[in-house]
Amino acid sequence: MCGLLDDHKRHGAGDYNAALAKRGYKILIESADGKVVTIPSQLIAGRDDIILSGKMNGSDLPDPYFPLRLVGPGLTQQQMPGRIARIVLRLP
Repeated sequence: MCGLLDDHKRHGAGDYNAALAKRGYKILIESADGKVVTIPSQLIAGRDDIILSGKMNGSDLPDPYFPLRLVGPGLTQQQMPGRIARIVLRLP
């Protein structure tokens, strides 16, 4: 998802700006109730095990998380918001 937003390249192979992510920017994830979680880009840089998910065990997410939730190993509960409504990158 960050690859869609971190530069002006069209989405496709190699479009994630890994150098920029390693230097650092903020990923603001806003839930439907207006809560905002800020995650540093370095936390997700180069990882393919942190995902924006719409499913859990093959089924749609339950109401507290639907339609999207950020999930992955090493994230705290606070870093895995559900009911994601908007994602904003604060680039340097």
